[in-house]
Amino acid sequence: GALSPPGTGPARGKPSPMHFVVRIAAPETRFASYTFRNLSTTMDVAPGRTLLDALSLDMFGGTFKGRLDVDTHGERPALRLTGSVAALDVPSLLKGSGSPGGITGRLGGTVSIAASGTDGAVLMRTARGTIDAVVSDGTLPRLDLVRTVVLAFGKPTGAPAEGSGTAFARLGGTFALANGTLRTENLALSSRDFDTAGRGSLAIESGAVDARADVVLSPGLTAQAGTDLRRYAQEDGRVRVPATVSGTLDRPRVSIDVAAAARRAIGNELQRRVTSIFEGLFKKKKGGG
Repeated sequence: GALSPPGTGPARGKPSPMHFVVRIAAPETRFASYTFRNLSTTMDVAPGRTLLDALSLDMFGGTFKGRLDVDTHGERPALRLTGSVAALDVPSLLKGSGSPGGITGRLGGTVSIAASGTDGAVLMRTARGTIDAVVSDGTLPRLDLVRTVVLAFGKPTGAPAEGSGTAFARLGGTFALANGTLRTENLALSSRDFDTAGRGSLAIESGAVDARADVVLSPGLTAQAGTDLRRYAQEDGRVRVPATVSGTLDRPRVSIDVAAAARRAIGNELQRRVTSIFEGLFKKKKGGG
């Protein structure tokens, strides 16, 4: 067939947009004032966006695995991070986020977060998303929750020594992140001396905490608590009282709602008495028949 005149073939059309895919491995890298190690990823770059897929790196003493999408069409890069973290050192993480600390342990869970900016402070302020997180084998060094509960009911001999803090096996929940604050409706803590279930919030930069939860003392601590405190036990024989934690993680304040506990105790006692009456009537009816 006839040849096309010069300059009229398909090769002379508009240039194709840049698009390349490259595999990257780096012993150390830095992004938004954070340093990461052992980075491994497949980078897919096209105009206006960058994708880091199969992303793996070491951070804050633990690991992250997932993906990072970066959209550069706007004035500031828009980032979306999804994946899972394991064994992150919580004090290092809080320090890197500008928080004063107040909790130790190892963090694991899943994250789905969107943010915009190029430095750590801006990214933290703009971050939005959800985090399913669990801190394992940690401490709240300044939170003397058990001592506060026991002393609220006038039983100082059953309280741990002042300043003993709180060691826990597990602390976690599903957290919504917005405006630099984490919020959860299913906050749960498990420890040797007590368990809690409630809701709360944590301002990451300042460390301000606001939590409300039921504190359920262990059977062993309930046995030491004395008759007055045991009046507030539920049917399972464990003392259960509502508590509020305010202040900051490094300077928390704990208060016990004694009035609410008393109302609960009255309700429990009425329920026991009604049950006892019905059981007595049932026995009489059965014996008379």
